[in-house]
Amino acid sequence: MEQSRKTPIGELRVAAPGVLVHRLTEGVLVTEPDTNLVKKATAELAGGKPVVVIVDMRGVGFAGREARDGFKDGAAGIEIGTALLIDRGFSEKLAGLFTKYSEPTRPVEVFHSEADAIAWAESLLSS
Repeated sequence: MEQSRKTPIGELRVAAPGVLVHRLTEGVLVTEPDTNLVKKATAELAGGKPVVVIVDMRGVGFAGREARDGFKDGAAGIEIGTALLIDRGFSEKLAGLFTKYSEPTRPVEVFHSEADAIAWAESLLSS
């Protein structure tokens, strides 16, 4: 089984069964066309099984409203939750905009620790 995949905005990898980590490239500008490519890569790497995606967005440069809205449904049918891994700078503000205005259709939580995000993801998968 494939363990990682490049995306237009970073690298997606299997961190644990049912848990994918999408580490965004430092300074990346996320666009609306990127969203469909990322969702496709997520579905392919998940192999049709439910997953929780941890998005390490600590180095993100920018993501406009269209891009944020493009991720509101996640990878439909398989992404059952999303953990946003942030720092206390710009990524924290961007995560706030996403959770408040894009109205995600699955559980979304914000974390400062990858270990805490993985623990949350595993608990969501087991519930």
